[in-house]
Amino acid sequence: MLLQTHLNYIKLINMKTTKNNENISEYLIFRHIVSKKKWTINIDFNKKQNKNLSYSKVNSLLNNSLKKYKNSACFVSGGLDSSLLAVMIGAKDIYTSYFNEKNCDELDWAKKVAKHIGARIHPVLITKDRYLSTLEYLIKNKKCGLHPNEACLYLTALQAKSDGYKVITSGEGADDIFGGYSDLLKNEKKYMKDANTFFNRYAYFDPSKIGLKNDIDFEKYKIWGMERFILEVHTPGLIERAINACESANIKVAFPYLEGALPQTMWEAKSLFKNEKNTLKKIAENYLPKNIIYRKKIGFPIPIDKWFGGIDKFLLFNIDIWQNK
Repeated sequence: MLLQTHLNYIKLINMKTTKNNENISEYLIFRHIVSKKKWTINIDFNKKQNKNLSYSKVNSLLNNSLKKYKNSACFVSGGLDSSLLAVMIGAKDIYTSYFNEKNCDELDWAKKVAKHIGARIHPVLITKDRYLSTLEYLIKNKKCGLHPNEACLYLTALQAKSDGYKVITSGEGADDIFGGYSDLLKNEKKYMKDANTFFNRYAYFDPSKIGLKNDIDFEKYKIWGMERFILEVHTPGLIERAINACESANIKVAFPYLEGALPQTMWEAKSLFKNEKNTLKKIAENYLPKNIIYRKKIGFPIPIDKWFGGIDKFLLFNIDIWQNK
């Protein structure tokens, strides 16, 4: 039923007169409403960068952040960040989502992690029908369109909640503080030379395609630089998607990588120390097999193209529900 009209472009183009134009533009560009963000990272960006650090110092800070989450449940994709988190907290139960669609299944990697740490694994199958059935509820709770991964996190969190957990941990934030967005960071001068180049690289969808303006203050981001942009704009969107998904499932979510002194310490560290998550990988060698640590990064593969016909149609479909339900 939800996909019968799929995308009513005429209706969306006529939204030029609505009060939510700015919110809609921000959602299309950033996947969340930056001007109304409810979560901010605990970093003083005025502190100078380029400090020398040791791996042992970072390992100590990381362990301090993880102490209170020992034996907690954990979201695990099978990638480095969530796998390291699971092993360091000694997770007894790990939760992962998977799909039957080709090239969208990392369940085998999550199973390897579970076997390595001796945890029970709880795979949650995400079908198109299950995914679609969650959207109205999640959008209503968030009062905004969703990130593509949000429904998967919600359905997985429901399983953890049904198993009796009150809190589940997430590896979100490790990419952000440890230099995981290597393309954006390495090519900062290229991508931030002007607004068009920046938004063509970063935005999922150009608001002008549906008659909306892009009034985002790019010059502010250019002054900030790419690393600060990621931490102040990109990271909150990822955190808020997980919070909405888990709160909608009546379970709390924790982000140990973003707690304590670790984010501030990594902000102040030398760039080379953060290059392509070298620091986190070095620490992980004490806990995980190298084939997990150094495997090719895949970011939560979801069959959006098959189910919606592309990310642009997914975003517009979300707006249709957000604005018209």
